[in-house]
Amino acid sequence: MVIKGKQGASTKITDTSFPKAAMSIANGMLPNDYDGDSRNYTVTNGKAADGKSIQKILPIDGDALMSKLPASGVQSASCTKSGNGYKIQIKLKPESTNSFSVQPPNHKACMDCLNMTDEDLKPFTCENCTIGYNGGTITANVNDKGLITEFHVYNPMHITGTLKWTAIKGTAVIDASWKQDLTIAH
Repeated sequence: MVIKGKQGASTKITDTSFPKAAMSIANGMLPNDYDGDSRNYTVTNGKAADGKSIQKILPIDGDALMSKLPASGVQSASCTKSGNGYKIQIKLKPESTNSFSVQPPNHKACMDCLNMTDEDLKPFTCENCTIGYNGGTITANVNDKGLITEFHVYNPMHITGTLKWTAIKGTAVIDASWKQDLTIAH
């Protein structure tokens, strides 16, 4: 099969009480690789030509299964007729954490989450942080043979907290997302 697509994060500080110069530095440190991360793979017997396994291409990155999502983590799901196949959409229940290094269990069970740690913020620190995972969405198109032809993941996050840098301290709001958009030809 041939897999074409891109994936990555988009993050931006959308509100802050910090000086503009400090926020310019902080925004430059945040992960923003969605637009530059295009990928094309020809996969035979589970391996791409570069030796990368299918588990490194499809979510969950590095896992043998694409999903371990329990039914309790689903807010809504639908399957509708689309041409000769079907469109399947699953929306997750919102979750939150209080640390960049903690990933919410339901989102992590079926999609790659924002790969950011408290260490990535240095020289900044975030206190009283809340990372809201606002209900990620998985959308798949399946053809009349039951094979996935398109796969889309959208995982929006809303981060609030008190940001510190040397003697400067202020509030910050960061809006982020992790996305993956793939087309698959069999």
